[in-house]
Amino acid sequence: MSSSSHAYSPSLSMRGGGVAYAAWTDLNNQVFGARWDPATRVWGTQQQLTSSGSHSLTSVVLNPANDAVVLSTDYGTQYDVRGYPVAVP
Repeated sequence: MSSSSHAYSPSLSMRGGGVAYAAWTDLNNQVFGARWDPATRVWGTQQQLTSSGSHSLTSVVLNPANDAVVLSTDYGTQYDVRGYPVAVP
């Protein structure tokens, strides 16, 4: 799933039907995510969800309406919890 061997703070959420979404932080403290397709049993292409800041403590919530929210702590200038919406069909 990750193109880097440096994936930290992984989180996984699954909904009915076996669809899952994983999120993690990479070595550069950016957040990535990818979808698991239960029909093909393959992880989808990873998406970079952040492009700045220093993120950690990643978590993900997947709902039945084909949405996910990835949360992370941004500790670049202050300790904020930020949400990043993702469409997960």
